[in-house]
Amino acid sequence: MHRHVKSLFIPLLIVVSAGLLYGRRLEYAPPHVEIDEVLIGVVAHSIASTGHDLRGEFLPLYSQTAEHSWYQPFVIYLTALVLKVVHLSEWAVRLPTVGIGILNIALMYFVARHFFASDFFAAIAAGMLALTPAHFIHSRYGMDYVYPLPFILAWLLCLELYHDRRRPWLLVAATSVLGIGFYSYIASMVMMPVYFLLTCVLLFQQKAERRTYWLASAGFLPALVPFTVWLARHPTAYAATIEKYGLYDANHLDAVQGLRSLFGYVSISQRLSQYWNSFNPSFLFFGGGTKLMFSTNLVGVFLLPLAVFLVLGIYRAVTHRDSPMYLIVLLGFATAPLAALIVAEENAIFRALPLLPFGVLLATIGVEYLWSAAILKPRGPLYKPVGIVALAGGAAYMVWTLITQLRVTRSSLPLIAVGMGILLIGRVSDRVKQWRFVAVCLLALMPIQFWSFWSDYFSDYRVRSSYWLGGNIRGALEEIIDREQREHAPRVYFSTLKATSGQLDGRNSYLDAYWKFYLIKHNRQDLLARTMPFEPRDVRAVPSGSLVLANIGDTTTETLVANGALKRVATIPELNHNAFFVVLER
Repeated sequence: MHRHVKSLFIPLLIVVSAGLLYGRRLEYAPPHVEIDEVLIGVVAHSIASTGHDLRGEFLPLYSQTAEHSWYQPFVIYLTALVLKVVHLSEWAVRLPTVGIGILNIALMYFVARHFFASDFFAAIAAGMLALTPAHFIHSRYGMDYVYPLPFILAWLLCLELYHDRRRPWLLVAATSVLGIGFYSYIASMVMMPVYFLLTCVLLFQQKAERRTYWLASAGFLPALVPFTVWLARHPTAYAATIEKYGLYDANHLDAVQGLRSLFGYVSISQRLSQYWNSFNPSFLFFGGGTKLMFSTNLVGVFLLPLAVFLVLGIYRAVTHRDSPMYLIVLLGFATAPLAALIVAEENAIFRALPLLPFGVLLATIGVEYLWSAAILKPRGPLYKPVGIVALAGGAAYMVWTLITQLRVTRSSLPLIAVGMGILLIGRVSDRVKQWRFVAVCLLALMPIQFWSFWSDYFSDYRVRSSYWLGGNIRGALEEIIDREQREHAPRVYFSTLKATSGQLDGRNSYLDAYWKFYLIKHNRQDLLARTMPFEPRDVRAVPSGSLVLANIGDTTTETLVANGALKRVATIPELNHNAFFVVLER
């Protein structure tokens, strides 16, 4: 195939394949829209329709949805742009993020092609990112977790080109991308300055002149001016954000005191533990401990075969010191969890997604190293240490979990099996081509494991994750909308959701947002004026035929049903065939 044709055909094939893979049945899985998707959709619809957010602010930089909650501009305005073309729905609010995920895969191809000067390894890198479970899952939520990745990849691409060509405009482009990416996700407020510092590390290695550092700053710093102006106009935003993430008591501590508490002994100890666990093989390759919303927990952040390539890639990057870009990728991987450490939450991969592009690039370095080893000279001596490390690591982890948890985790046995397999390969043959055979086998295992993940994602995972996504709120609200359409109910009431013990349900605080979302979806905003809270003591004042949303286990509404004041007209099934929501009628 002619090189120019191939250079267009391969990325086009990757984009089309990724679109088919990532865009399938967006309304079906994840099974329910999460509250952030709902709020983003409602705010974006308001901006697309009127140019104002829900608080009446015209084209705001950050859209406020609660006292302590602001959404980043990219996810809001990209979703608003999509809603200019299609109507608000579950798949419509997720479509922009799918587009970002596909863009990430395409950019990975171009970054790797320049990095390795090879279409073959570029395709492998793009394929590995496409088949990365964490990237797939996060790219199907209508939220902004994956939004920083195209800016990181574009920065890497510009930085590679600058390193090769030394043209100043490429350096300015690289840092300008970081400045714009500052507004992609809240973690980017930490990570984009980190990548600017990594740019300075590259310049230091190049022994660049002072003028070059000023050029880099000229690309990055001006982009932060809008944020500075916005923060000055919204002085309560800082304290509200601190309170939201529980960093310290902003009501009693000023910024200096708060930072001092964050850097206290206990806090540092906890953050170091978090950082260490960010690279825990159980977390990265087996899914241990990750929130069910962001992982099936049957597969890790990466597919298991990538572990071998990642180790080899890190080894190659550490020992191959004549390539500054290797160091940048290695430091990018090492610093990826930094933003996630600010909040005391273990295994928060959604705040550490920069792990993905840097991890994939390191793994591709490992693939290239393994592939090259097959044609240079025998690498038989490497089989034994690699196999022993994998075997010993798996055995040690198994013993540790037996002692501490009285069980053998599913992550230890596969690691032992991998170690034994590597040792067996080393014993069977030490021929040169064996390494290429190993690389091919590991690469072939990746789509096989992804198929298992994919099948679970569209089947049992929907049931397992349903509760964590709020349950079947959609079914309950759409039942009310459909029933009102048929029976012309005079009013709609929302009862306070609570358990038999009287404990209030957490979903009470955001049912109004869900109601707005589904009213917009079905073009029934007129119902909003006829919707109100349900007060059991005033049940006699409720017009006959009105509908009430309640829940099973609420003794108050169940007593009214037993007395005949209300009657149950619909029970809303959950995916696990239990029920929580009920629709009552006066």
